[in-house]
Amino acid sequence: MGSLEAVFQQVLTEATHAGNIILVIEELHQLLGVGTVGGVTLDLAAQFASTVSTGSCLTIASTEPAEYRLMEQSPSGIGAAFTAVMINAVDTAAAIQILEAKSSGIEHAQAA
Repeated sequence: MGSLEAVFQQVLTEATHAGNIILVIEELHQLLGVGTVGGVTLDLAAQFASTVSTGSCLTIASTEPAEYRLMEQSPSGIGAAFTAVMINAVDTAAAIQILEAKSSGIEHAQAA
């Protein structure tokens, strides 16, 4: 096991044992084939999938729909370890409305 894999496993083990940690992974698809070390492709997805699929490590992850479809086909099993929840991006007008609706609460909290 390489040093990156060892550190990654240590993070997963700590999160699992603590029981009160939620891992948040942006761009989950980047765990597939994260690099090459000594001619061997390093793939953290299989290591991560085995931990997540047991339910012992709470995780929220994001990726693009096309990338998720690739993960579903990956032999690592990473796609099967997660449940897809599609969230559509809001347009600019809706984003401004959301921010305006939330701003008074944020301003009040900052003033306190």
